[in-house]
Amino acid sequence: MTDDAEWALDSAEAWHERLGWVFGLIAEDRDERLAALRQQIAACRRAGETRLRSNHLWHVTRPLGPVEQYREPGYALAREVDFAVRTRMLDRKYVRVARAIDNAELRERLAG
Repeated sequence: MTDDAEWALDSAEAWHERLGWVFGLIAEDRDERLAALRQQIAACRRAGETRLRSNHLWHVTRPLGPVEQYREPGYALAREVDFAVRTRMLDRKYVRVARAIDNAELRERLAG
């Protein structure tokens, strides 16, 4: 099994640790939404920074060739950090969808 597949099968606790804060984005409490939004902004910023670092090292290590490039320790670590950071954030488009479908009227209709 690949590392990606193992990550996808993580326990519910691991998923909650990674993305549990996201539920605050659709919370009814304004302060909880604001705290979650701040966390989302910080996560997006970190994800952008780690992606830039990974892309820079990809460019710098290109002369090594495709096999050695991916074995280069600095680039391998940058890719790993980039993946880890991105698994702890959500893109704004997903948040818009969540807000659109999770509202009081929909909850009442689903409750029957």
